[in-house]
Amino acid sequence: MKKFLIIGLFFIHSINCLSPFKNNGNVRKYYPNKQCPAEDLKVISLQEASIISRNWLSNIVVDNIIQPEDQYIVEKINYAEQYFQNQFTKLSKYNDLYLAWAPKGDISQILFIIFSSVDHENRKFIVNMLIPCPYWDSQQISANELKNALSSLASESDAELDLEPLFDSDIRIKMDWTYFNEN
Repeated sequence: MKKFLIIGLFFIHSINCLSPFKNNGNVRKYYPNKQCPAEDLKVISLQEASIISRNWLSNIVVDNIIQPEDQYIVEKINYAEQYFQNQFTKLSKYNDLYLAWAPKGDISQILFIIFSSVDHENRKFIVNMLIPCPYWDSQQISANELKNALSSLASESDAELDLEPLFDSDIRIKMDWTYFNEN
């Protein structure tokens, strides 16, 4: 019986080490660019944003089962697909801008897709939606570093950062960025 218990504990530990956000048993770490946080943001196309989000969705949905902890991401991806369809059917008065947040880390990975718009007339950088990578965890890097990168980009562009559309659609980010972890 002891033999099975020891083997069972070994397998449980091994399975935990294979978690997607782990690297050789250690939590993957990402490091924000402190001198120029905007450099952690990369411009991507609408098609690239769609491909990345669909890839994430296919990694989440296994045998048509969605784990409860992934439901939030699935909802964001579904909303993004509607957003993509709307971009093809209507003209926006703003210029849409799709970004990937990929700070340096143990491995190169996109941690968030950012859906934003630029209002040139009013000099605003508007963040509409964020989709987190299913493998991202706040132990790796805080989402507040993403907020810093977005603020840096707006500042470099001599624009005001407008987070209201994001906050209206994402209570988690609103709570995190305005109430719990103010920077």
